[in-house]
Amino acid sequence: MYHTMIVDDEPLMRTYLTRNIPAFSALFDVSAVAKDGLEAMELLKEAPVDVVITDIKMPEVDGLSLARHIHENYPDITVIVISGFSDFEYAQKAIRYNVKDYLLKPLVDKTLIDLLDALATRFEQERGSAHFKIAGRSARHDPLRHRLLCALLEGDSARTYRLYRELREKGRPFMAPFACIAKFQCLYAAGSMEAPSAPSASALTLHMLLDRLCPQFGCMALYANDGSTCVMVDARSEPDLEAKIEQLYRALLSESAEGIPEPIDCRCGKIVTDPMQLRASCQSLAETLPLPLAKAPAPFFHSRIAQYRHALEGIEQCRDQLVRDLAADSGAHWFADLKGLCLALDAPLNGESLWRCAGCILAAPACASFPAQARQRSLENLAGLCRSTPGALSPDEFADALLGWLRELLGQAPAESGLNPVIQQAKEYIARNYQSNISLSDVADHCSVSSSYLSDLFHKQLGISYLKYITGMRMEQAAKLLKSHPDMRVFEVATRTGFLSDKHFISVFKKYYGVSPAMYQKSQASHGET
Repeated sequence: MYHTMIVDDEPLMRTYLTRNIPAFSALFDVSAVAKDGLEAMELLKEAPVDVVITDIKMPEVDGLSLARHIHENYPDITVIVISGFSDFEYAQKAIRYNVKDYLLKPLVDKTLIDLLDALATRFEQERGSAHFKIAGRSARHDPLRHRLLCALLEGDSARTYRLYRELREKGRPFMAPFACIAKFQCLYAAGSMEAPSAPSASALTLHMLLDRLCPQFGCMALYANDGSTCVMVDARSEPDLEAKIEQLYRALLSESAEGIPEPIDCRCGKIVTDPMQLRASCQSLAETLPLPLAKAPAPFFHSRIAQYRHALEGIEQCRDQLVRDLAADSGAHWFADLKGLCLALDAPLNGESLWRCAGCILAAPACASFPAQARQRSLENLAGLCRSTPGALSPDEFADALLGWLRELLGQAPAESGLNPVIQQAKEYIARNYQSNISLSDVADHCSVSSSYLSDLFHKQLGISYLKYITGMRMEQAAKLLKSHPDMRVFEVATRTGFLSDKHFISVFKKYYGVSPAMYQKSQASHGET
């Protein structure tokens, strides 16, 4: 929703625009109305908007003066002027103040509809191309520093030097001796790892809370196009800087307890002493992704990576082995790799760790080639699974959930529709080895899962126990041998189907088919003769 302010000294025009803007476009509302430029300036201090539609000729402060004020103090607000034929030349002067368009009197519905459509298209294009957006009340109090921070993080050198020079000319400091970029986001936001997407209600709530809290801590907040909020925090010393971030984080958790129904992630990049290094601080945030998996406390500071180096190296080694097997398409090893990865974690195995593990896997350079649409879709499904998994998971369940996500990410379907890949692997192993005296434990070891987990999977996926499944396979194979080899002795059939005792084989066969193996063989032979 884009918020619009109407500024006009004519009551009829104010009424027309106020009623018809939301009626003509569901993307726009009218959040403020002023009768002249002076009143509009006062309203802008308390009512941040995206668009100002102003008449050009008004008492007190006219539209041109208002456009200049907005250009100098609120550069991210789009200004549209309303002009009559007689003052069209006057309206053209407003172009120097970055006025985007004008409405020609007398207004007609189609003109207003076309304008709103054009604005919506431009806003969506800008949202997709810009990584950071200046928005909210905090930016209104210090727009120049916010614009400079945005330029620094975007890597826009020309704009950075121009704004930095302007700030110095005004004798205003940009930051304290030490600073870093802290990133706040709702943990399960699918956009948190991916390309720009429509921000969720939780993400917008989080941004509004930070927008209100940041001025209290002397911080600046920018809305990032991945749904997160990036905050520049500065202080006179590194300990003071970390203490300020922890205070902001605690205040945010207190404020968001009821409004945001999922965990809030806070990661902090490298601490820097030069404004030109702030972009590097922002880029270093990716290096903090594994910290929660090493059981580091939140917020997750880049400066604490060395403290958890041993645990992080173990996680990284397991992750890299998985990535190598993914590249080699060694599907048989994926579950074992994932099991090794989850066993390397110090954090509890739950939905939150599951999500963070997926993020660490995707952060590997080799995973950058995965199609964006597949990444987004698989993450959205994984987020739903993580939200609905409040309790602890076993290592097998944890690895199994990650394996399902990976298969979806890679566009792979199990060999049998809806069949768990572990069960599929177990069935294939049993089919190759039923002649041997294999146990549930042997099959579980082959699949790199526990016996209890595999037993549960047989019941859940196939509706029978492991023993009944392998017995059924052995009986079917025994019947085939007895039918196709009329002269084969019963003890030889027993040996070929995994039975150590022919007596046990005879007992099981009779219970399964209702007749002894010898009688079955004889009946099949007589059928063949007729």
